[in-house]
Amino acid sequence: MSNALVAVAWRGAPSVERWLAAAAVAAATLLGAGCASTPPAQVVERSATAQSAETAERRPAPEPEAIERTPLSPEDAAVGEALPAGASSAGPPVVVALVETAEREAAAGALENAAAALERALAIDPQNPSLWYRLGELRLDQGQPEQAIQMASKAATLAGDDAALRRSSWLLIAHGHRALGDEASAQDALRRADAP
Repeated sequence: MSNALVAVAWRGAPSVERWLAAAAVAAATLLGAGCASTPPAQVVERSATAQSAETAERRPAPEPEAIERTPLSPEDAAVGEALPAGASSAGPPVVVALVETAEREAAAGALENAAAALERALAIDPQNPSLWYRLGELRLDQGQPEQAIQMASKAATLAGDDAALRRSSWLLIAHGHRALGDEASAQDALRRADAP
């Protein structure tokens, strides 16, 4: 919009129309400035290796106190503690790479970075129950049992015929309820974990 056209529209328009015209000019100016600020020649794609190196250089953010997951029963000691078998090898290659990044970040203690990688993987593959389960584990480790319960519930719903993942998800839900001090809900989740 040229300045002369704006001046004509400004003089002859009621106050609401003047405001709208000014807002349109401001929006056009901001959009034009945004497009001009990053010329296409300067856009550079980063490789997965460069992203991994950059991630490794970042310090992990301080995490809230983790919730200790004591075994709910002797036979459950190893269940619900690790990513279910095959989870890191399932899905598109980019999802596999993001899961591997999440595992490295979690092992380094950078739980928020690990969770961010899993959230990116879920944006690509939202129907993958193993991703929901692993994100639930991380949220519990971060001291966020409500979110852990939500993520594990989604995993249990999507698990389909994968009885081991469904059981692990219900055990994670039980851990979340126990962390919240809700023993009745924890016991209900344990019963559902053992249901066929």
